[in-house]
Amino acid sequence: MGVRQKKIAVHDLEIGMFVSDLDRPWHQTPFPIQGFHIRSQNDVRSLVTHCKWVIIDEAEVREAIDQSKPGKRIFRRPSKRSGHERDSVQLPPLNIKEPVKYDSVTTMRRELKVSKKLMIDAEASLNQVFEAIRQRETPDLRGVAVVTQKMVSSVVRNPDAMLWLSRTRHHDNYTYRHSLNTAVWALVCGRQLGLNEGLLNHLGLGCLLSQVGKLDLPARILANEGKLDSEDFSVYRTYVERGVAKLADSGLSRAVLSVVQGHRERHNGSGFPEGVRGDRIPLLAKVAGLSEYFETLIGPRTSAEPM
Repeated sequence: MGVRQKKIAVHDLEIGMFVSDLDRPWHQTPFPIQGFHIRSQNDVRSLVTHCKWVIIDEAEVREAIDQSKPGKRIFRRPSKRSGHERDSVQLPPLNIKEPVKYDSVTTMRRELKVSKKLMIDAEASLNQVFEAIRQRETPDLRGVAVVTQKMVSSVVRNPDAMLWLSRTRHHDNYTYRHSLNTAVWALVCGRQLGLNEGLLNHLGLGCLLSQVGKLDLPARILANEGKLDSEDFSVYRTYVERGVAKLADSGLSRAVLSVVQGHRERHNGSGFPEGVRGDRIPLLAKVAGLSEYFETLIGPRTSAEPM
């Protein structure tokens, strides 16, 4: 089914409409997910305080990202900018809608007892998902979704326990460890930003699944991930789109898929696959990207010395 975009005044919004763009950059508003359905009059009132008009999408189901057309720009209008530019982009501080202030309600020592088993369960769930994808099967994501909820609860209770475990626990498969550690960093960062538990669940699950596209890449490319020539890097950067394509029919929310889609985009437009700049990268994907890069610096795949 096709989609028609329509510009309307915010006062004319109705419940059920899908807002795909605003009259200002998303980062200047408190909306954490870029593109959303109007669920209540509170959503309309929030838009009224920030915008005069918006763009809505009509006649399209927006729950899954369509990967049928290569090069499709999902979260922005087409731009003439090159994805390789590295100029500085100045943006105001993030504006989180209704931030949550979390207090640690348990000690690190007590939370460690819970987190140790949880880390084992998380690795096992990721292993099942990755193995299903290797076998060209549709993965059952219920297990990893449950683990994500438990990870969120643990980080909310005390962020230090799981963070400590992620730095000291070793796993033979780098991709599992990288996905898991990225998720932990992202959850701790999201907690500090005040994201509510629902958004933390989207963020954590997106990070855990962000690397699945690498299963299609040649082993030699993954082994040299940090020092690829231009030809191999052009193959390497396809892992994001491969991952989104594998997960598109798995019933994941748009918010989770936006994390997988956008975790390698960069603030100055130098990322991939779309070269989206800072004012167009969804908030959750932005947090995931920072966390993924930080984890790469302190836990590199190669023999390079960690930061």
